[in-house]
Order: sequence, then structure tokens, then C-alpha cells
Amino acid sequence: MTRSVVALQVLIGLLLTGQLCAQGIENACLRALQNDIRPGSWISIVSADNESIRAKLLSADFSTSMLSLVRSDSTTIRPLQFKMQDIGEIRYRKAGKFRPLHPILGFVVGSVIGHFVENVIVDPGASAGPFRHYTHRGSFFGGLSGVVVGATASLLIPAERVVVCRR
Repeated sequence: MTRSVVALQVLIGLLLTGQLCAQGIENACLRALQNDIRPGSWISIVSADNESIRAKLLSADFSTSMLSLVRSDSTTIRPLQFKMQDIGEIRYRKAGKFRPLHPILGFVVGSVIGHFVENVIVDPGASAGPFRHYTHRGSFFGGLSGVVVGATASLLIPAERVVVCRR
């Protein structure tokens, strides 16, 4: 085989690999639209030329790879359509992502409030005088309650998610 034939085979292989990679990224966007985003949800689309558009999703046609949106300003409502090849990334908000900072903050705040309630409001005389004694029941139950509230809030507060469609 000559060098030109080998070089041509390598070039064709690289082009096909790049095309398959681009199709895989596009399929990730379609999967995100199909599984996570419902019609009527607010999404932000960053086009391939870095223009950002925030609109409501009308529909996603998977056979033609078209995305239909409705953008409403204060006076006008206009429909928009995009091909998946023209979209750089999709940003949307969805609840259900656990963030560990919320339970930790809940524990700290709950412990402080529990300690304050037990030793200052409920039994203020127990901590007065030279023989102070502190129980940690208020801190324990306050911290435990704070962890539960923090974990629940973490799962209920929507977080922004980003799907990269094009590099």
C-alpha cells in the first residue's frame, strides 16, 4: 500500500470518529430533553455562537432533531425553532440533587438553637451560679432536626443543570 492510501484511510477514520463523537454529544442532549425536561419548563439555550436564549420548551421532535420553544417578552409571544446541531448547551433547573452543605448547616444552626432554647428559655436557673451544668439534649435534638430539615431542603430546592451539546 502506498502512503497516500494509508493517509486517506487514517483521515477517513478520524472523520468518522469525530462524527460519532458529535452524534454522541447530540444524543446526550436529546436524552436530557426526553428524560429530565418536560414541555412547559423554562430552559436556557446557549447557541453555538454563544447567544443565550431563555424560553419555555414546547416540544422536542426526536426524528428531525428539532427543538420548539416559546419566548415571551412583555408585549410579544414568538415561537422559536432550533436544530440540535445549532445548540451549544442547555441549562435547566431540576429538584432532586442532594447537596451535603444543607444538612451540615442545618446541624450547626439546629444545635445552636437547641442549646439556646434548653439553657436560656426552658431552664435558665440551671446554668446560673458557680455550679453550672449544661446538658446537651437540646443541642442533640436541635442538630438532629436541623439535619433532617437540611437534607429535605437539599432535595426540594431546584439546582441548575447543564448539558453540553456541542464543543
